[in-house]
Amino acid sequence: MLQRFEFEIVCMESGHVIGSVVEKLHGALFSWLKEWNPSTATSIHDVGKRSFVITSLESTGPIIKHAGQLQLEKGSLYRFRVHSLDTQAFEALQALSECIKGKSFFLNNATVRVDNIHPLDTPISYAGIMEQAIHKIEQRKWNITFLTPTSFRRQRQQQLFPLPELVFGSLLKTEMLRFSDYKVIGFKGKVVYLIPKDIATYTRIQVAALSLFAGYAGIGYKTTMGMGQVHIE
Repeated sequence: MLQRFEFEIVCMESGHVIGSVVEKLHGALFSWLKEWNPSTATSIHDVGKRSFVITSLESTGPIIKHAGQLQLEKGSLYRFRVHSLDTQAFEALQALSECIKGKSFFLNNATVRVDNIHPLDTPISYAGIMEQAIHKIEQRKWNITFLTPTSFRRQRQQQLFPLPELVFGSLLKTEMLRFSDYKVIGFKGKVVYLIPKDIATYTRIQVAALSLFAGYAGIGYKTTMGMGQVHIE
């Protein structure tokens, strides 16, 4: 089951986050899952496929970055999204939305509190995605804006360019992401893909379905750590 959940958090004590804030949010999410249901947390972590993705931290005000560190200000409101990609993750996020409201946690040396968790849209099944894709069979142009750094892994090599074969199954700038134990470079920007007029109907449906799915799952490598988030038109 595909569903976008938005987490609203407020900074209780100012501090800074070193490296990837999404990596810290990923750790907090699994900590909550373990408290709620250890076996479910283990299952989601070890499932062998992506059960969810996490987006980057957003704010109604400016995001302050300095020397590779993200500054969180006391009293400021922030939000991020977690997208479920299967029924198990969907049900777990539904349960968490009720049991972690008001819970405080640390992002490095900043103290934040979960104020609210709510769904952003109606849940949809994979069959529902296919039904939507059929209605978009005549759409030939797909605009994909890569909102967060994106890269691909092919034959154990990093691929930085949004080639159609990588996106489905104009590079503006690249950005280095720093995780705890490694670094990954990715690209951001807007790319337009035009489907040939003579392409098979089934392929048109596949492209439409994958494009719609990308709005939930992201594209490429490390989407559970905030990479590869996209806006599809």
